[in-house]
Amino acid sequence: GGDWSVPRQAALACLSPSQYARRFVAAFGISPARFVARARLERAAQLLRETDMSVTQVAEVLGYRDLYFFSRQFKRRYGVPPTRARG
Repeated sequence: GGDWSVPRQAALACLSPSQYARRFVAAFGISPARFVARARLERAAQLLRETDMSVTQVAEVLGYRDLYFFSRQFKRRYGVPPTRARG
């Protein structure tokens, strides 16, 4: 749920945001923003499988301000809504 914006990451790496993004894509093959989004959704899936947290709680813990947006992103990534991701 922390600040993982590209400008924040770039500042931590002592690079400009554009230089940081170019180097990140060269190293990982995806943009830093997409990497963070995937990591957040993977963590969401894990929390839904392994805890009793509600979907709302998971979204809040991971920094999503809009539950509807979180649900759409989760479904786009995993093919099922987060309410059906319990395991």
